[in-house]
Amino acid sequence: MAHKPSAAADLKKPVPAELEGLAQPHIDSFDFFLGQGLENVVEGVASVEVEHPITKHRHSFWLENAVIGRPTKDDASSGADRRLFPRECRETGSTYRAPLSVDVVWQAEGLMQTQRVTRKLGQIPIMVKSRACYLRHLRQDELVEQKEEANEFGGYFICNGNERIIRMLVQNRRHYIFALRRSAFHKRGPSFTDMATLLRCVRPDESSLTNRCHLLADGTAVFAITLRRAEFFIPAGILLKCFLDVSDKELFDMLVLGAAKDGGHSSFVADRAELVLHQSTRFGLHTRAQCLEYLGGLFRVALSVPARKTDYQVGELLLRENLFIHVEHPADKLQLGLQMLLKLYALANRQCCEDNPDAPTHHELLLPGHLLLKFMKDQLENCLDAATAQMKRDLEKAPELVNLTDEQYVQKACEKMFDVGQKVEYLLNTGNLLSKSGLDLSQATGFTVLAEKLNFHRYISHFRSVHRGAYFAELRTTTVRKLLPESWGFLCPVHTPDGSPCGLLNHLTADCRVVAREPDNPEEIERALTLVLCSLGMKTRSSAFAAPPTASLLVMLDGKILGNIDRSYAAAVVSHLRSVKAAKLALEENLTPGAKTSQLSDVESVLPSNTEIVFIPYERGAPYPGIYIYTQAARMVRPVRQILSGAAELIGSLEQCHMSIRCPDGGPGGSKRLKFTHTEFSPYAMLSVVASLTPYSDFNQSPRNMYQCQMAKQTMGFPIHATEHRADNKTYRLHTPQTPLARTRRYSKYHMDEYPNGTNAVVAVLAYTGYDMEDAMILNKSSIERGFAHASIYKSINVNLRDERGRDLKFEANTSAKRRDGTVRPKGAFGEEYPQAIPSHATFASTKDQGVSVVGTHADALLIDSDGLPHVGCPIWPGQPYYNAKETLTGSNKAGKLKGEETAIIEQVTVIGGGKGADIKQASIKMRFNRNPVIGDKFSSRHGQKGVLSRKLDDVDMPFCERTGIRPDLIINPHAFPSRMTIGMLIESLTSKAGAVCGEFVDATPFKSSEGDSSSVWEGYGKKLEAAGFTKNGGETMISGITGQAFDVDIYIGLVYYQRLRHMVSDKFQVRSTGPINPLTKQPIKGRKFGGGIRFGEMERDSLLAHGAAYLLHDRLHSCSDYSVCDVCTNCGLTFSTMAVPLAASEASGVRATADISRSSVTCRVCETSKFIERVAVPYVFRYLMAELCSMNIKCSLNVQCL
Repeated sequence: MAHKPSAAADLKKPVPAELEGLAQPHIDSFDFFLGQGLENVVEGVASVEVEHPITKHRHSFWLENAVIGRPTKDDASSGADRRLFPRECRETGSTYRAPLSVDVVWQAEGLMQTQRVTRKLGQIPIMVKSRACYLRHLRQDELVEQKEEANEFGGYFICNGNERIIRMLVQNRRHYIFALRRSAFHKRGPSFTDMATLLRCVRPDESSLTNRCHLLADGTAVFAITLRRAEFFIPAGILLKCFLDVSDKELFDMLVLGAAKDGGHSSFVADRAELVLHQSTRFGLHTRAQCLEYLGGLFRVALSVPARKTDYQVGELLLRENLFIHVEHPADKLQLGLQMLLKLYALANRQCCEDNPDAPTHHELLLPGHLLLKFMKDQLENCLDAATAQMKRDLEKAPELVNLTDEQYVQKACEKMFDVGQKVEYLLNTGNLLSKSGLDLSQATGFTVLAEKLNFHRYISHFRSVHRGAYFAELRTTTVRKLLPESWGFLCPVHTPDGSPCGLLNHLTADCRVVAREPDNPEEIERALTLVLCSLGMKTRSSAFAAPPTASLLVMLDGKILGNIDRSYAAAVVSHLRSVKAAKLALEENLTPGAKTSQLSDVESVLPSNTEIVFIPYERGAPYPGIYIYTQAARMVRPVRQILSGAAELIGSLEQCHMSIRCPDGGPGGSKRLKFTHTEFSPYAMLSVVASLTPYSDFNQSPRNMYQCQMAKQTMGFPIHATEHRADNKTYRLHTPQTPLARTRRYSKYHMDEYPNGTNAVVAVLAYTGYDMEDAMILNKSSIERGFAHASIYKSINVNLRDERGRDLKFEANTSAKRRDGTVRPKGAFGEEYPQAIPSHATFASTKDQGVSVVGTHADALLIDSDGLPHVGCPIWPGQPYYNAKETLTGSNKAGKLKGEETAIIEQVTVIGGGKGADIKQASIKMRFNRNPVIGDKFSSRHGQKGVLSRKLDDVDMPFCERTGIRPDLIINPHAFPSRMTIGMLIESLTSKAGAVCGEFVDATPFKSSEGDSSSVWEGYGKKLEAAGFTKNGGETMISGITGQAFDVDIYIGLVYYQRLRHMVSDKFQVRSTGPINPLTKQPIKGRKFGGGIRFGEMERDSLLAHGAAYLLHDRLHSCSDYSVCDVCTNCGLTFSTMAVPLAASEASGVRATADISRSSVTCRVCETSKFIERVAVPYVFRYLMAELCSMNIKCSLNVQCL
């Protein structure tokens, strides 16, 4: 017999690559932020000049060597391990972070020597499993030693003990010229049309700017730039002359020759080019220097440039920092300006179509590391400005005392730099971005979410989610929410919520990847690609500057124009480039063993395997033609197979729309006349990880698959293994989970068996007893007693006595009172008696043999130990104390009492901090709340068939199979199937039944018939059932447990994997007789948490009126709400004119005021009599309304009549 390896031996392996790939974009982007990205940010922060008013010496200040360290413990003793691990931050409620330091460098003008000081800018939160995290590269057994999950794959931050994720947001594709038509462009002025071209430019440090070119009604154009959220417009004729010394004739030829010759488009462009060039001559500007000086004079104030800079220098700064910032050479900027103008005129003359900004083809993703780079650059610029602003203030007050060469003075001035770590932590905790410039983003909130571990489905969905943006959630149009065909293979069409975020919150498909890092050698890639393209026939711009697109196609690399390629062999050039990147991918990943790939030369091997090659041929009215090559980050790519070579190739979203890809569908795979070049790896490549776990989803109605994606993330399962080392606020746990019999291929790929989410239930489709109407279901009471769907909720409470300001508290038992035994056990909301703790006695065997200590005699000793913390395993009733703290000065006690209506069991007590002999100041108390199924709890199958438990039926009353005697665990009404069309659930019931009989799992992967399996899904399993003695269609003769008679028809019965959802009656029932009221209106407050009532609104009132229940309405809205009485004068009708006049006391002389209403009379101050006073009952809120109206000098009178 072979030796079975131990569990520890099974864990001596890395975390599965499939799970690590889920968070790979997050981790890779953050690694880029820690390394090359931070270097690029520091290089991109502009220097600031400070001039001494006495010496007239100018000093330049800039930043260098920004370094983020690794997390360490600040309070570690000497010789102890100073490394800080994520688990410690979760338990203590702290932040997993590392120090940030930067060098402030300055240099006097004319001197070569520089000076520097190092300044610490706080602690930056560190992403788990990033290069700065100590969990990186640990095996599963090593992760368990560190008290982490064995499958920990990171990708999140720990802030104040909570796991938070920066979610991926959709942005416009970088370095692609958009041709747009928007009615909003008209609002910029009366001369503006609805047409414009847009180009989003991104620097190496991920900071970005968007440039636009607007078409005016007279045929000219203006370029739009944004400075500090203010928009400025520059005439195109002036701007084009600012880049190079070119004549009007040269600019005219560049525009006209770049236009298509057919359809009169060339003459259309020529007429408008002449108008554009007249824009500069109108202002008397003829040379480049004149145009730059003109713009410099206009933008000097907006750019905050020193007075010593000339207008020419200001103009150069404007072009360098605000126009086409991703390219440096002015000639490249001019080419892009001309190209934006040419595409704008092509759109105006209908030579090309407008681009859809809502299509995934024109999208990229804002990754966590890239967002932090944007934010970090903004904060570092503010820090440098704060330090230099302090120097300038000192120079204005006392210049003779300021020495800019003194390191101590500069060090003191740098203390004005604020804590950048706090800003980043605020961003992660709240999701709010604080920036004056806006960072070229369309939103300022909603950047982060809490990484809930309700179950594993929900957890992994956070890492694959893609949000369109908070701005689009406020739009009333549905255009941005539409499912477009361009999203195939990149965004899942099923996995999106069915509420307000529908269509805005999407999820990446399982095979979709995100390019998270910028290329390490962009200059080398450009050089190599230029050599390859030139060898294939490309003409660079120097030799063929403006070849028209009808004869050749434009070639652009990451927003930079390389040259032109003749249309006749452009397709062959693109095919060669595809074979090159496929061969490069084969060297990196062997996705297709045995495929025929080409041999790469040294130059070709430089091309990245994730390069996106977009080939758009020329066609009138189609997208603007050209060959666009992208190698930079933030792009979505996915693998497909080349038909000729069989090799795998990574394609992008824009690239895919202009390719011919065959999808397995059991037929030709697409249009019959189309010649395919690529094919999909699988027909379910369009599904996300969660959506691909639904069995037989191709047999269900699409909305039901959408519901399942949402309900799978609301299921109580087994979310975590290291439960005792976590302090989550709330955790759900299913006690009896099982692996499903019917599973898809991706179920095993993503190791879902380690985090099961449901139970295989015997389900009968039957209308039985009437308790199963309208999605209600009946559960076998004996099944529940055997443990079916038993669950618990774990809540952790972090008690920190240091938060009690002005009081010195420590955990200690209350010894001022004695223990009281024999308390009568009360009953809970469902009639059950509360559990009771049994005190340990000296005579018990546990105290003698197992060392259990005897319960003390102090107050609440049955619940709280002598250290002031609760006993583990002790039941706590509502309102009972679960810890006690004593103040060291006064000796007073402070007890924390359990809130709510449920009994808690103390699961675990963790002491946080405190060394040997030190007082305990902080502790984490974990409580367990039993949540076994009760009537009203929600269940669901994996096909969107959700229902509510309506009755627990005794086992003897349940129907049973005539042949086997099996009684179902669950009964569902047959009316649930026709309208929902969840045929997949019926097939799962049949195949799972066959799998249980034969002792095997069932492959329930969708679209199996598209892969060449022509046999029916159910035929094979029907034969297996027949061989075992069952009917092949899943029906069986069943006998009623109530009447003992057999049903007239066979009942469909089988096994279905059922999920218990987190929506439970115990969390939602709200009952109130009396309770807190609003002090202003005297009405009951709202909110279950505060003991409030349920709102009885206008529609509820209408319902009671329709039933004629007027007295019930009076009872609800008046008697049991804000009943009050007031005095009213029936003569004048006023309520506020009445006044209580005290009567004279009989036992004393004179008049004595009294508060006793019986000793006073009520008089109307207007009528000066009391004979018209009547006491009426009115709602108190009506009296409040009367007071408000009177305060506005509005007279309100009542007409009181006796009935």
